[in-house]
Amino acid sequence: MTMNAPARSWSDPRVEVRPSPLGGHGTIARAPIAAGEPVFRWGGALFTPAEIRAGTARPGTVAPIDEGLYLASPADADADPSATARKARRAGLPLASGSGRRLTLAVAPAFGACAPLTVALAAGRFDLLPGLWLLLYGSDVVAGGAVSVPVVPLMGGSAMLLGTAALATPPAWGDAWMALGFGGLHLGFGAVIARRYGG
Repeated sequence: MTMNAPARSWSDPRVEVRPSPLGGHGTIARAPIAAGEPVFRWGGALFTPAEIRAGTARPGTVAPIDEGLYLASPADADADPSATARKARRAGLPLASGSGRRLTLAVAPAFGACAPLTVALAAGRFDLLPGLWLLLYGSDVVAGGAVSVPVVPLMGGSAMLLGTAALATPPAWGDAWMALGFGGLHLGFGAVIARRYGG
């Protein structure tokens, strides 16, 4: 079978897949789309069932196209970091909206955690556990909060601030910082979440 498929799949940034009020998931337009405009293009490489079972195709991208033949993205395909910006420009949407904002919110905390850790390591500080734990826990909470209620990323950011403070203060203060971060933040933000969002 001869087939010319684009190297990568593409979806118009004006659409997103999200839970449908009718059940399951649906493709939802976030901006006007003219009749006949393409909104998806499936791309990748051809794979046999044996190659799929061997894990050479990226899960979630596999589409059967013929008996014993699949189209999918290779498992080792590099993500194109400029793709989000190009898609937003083509659609005339600001990069800071929708998926661009969610992507930034998901990755920025980890980069933010690296800066104080690098400074502390360069100064020869190896008593970093309290600060490391709070920074990394906080970055995880912020990333998870991208798809949660608005107060969750604030809690993660607060843990990151406490982690930064733990790295900048004497090691003897480490237990107090962890008690404040893992105990105090959970109690305080937990009460707010329970009161405003029902728990």
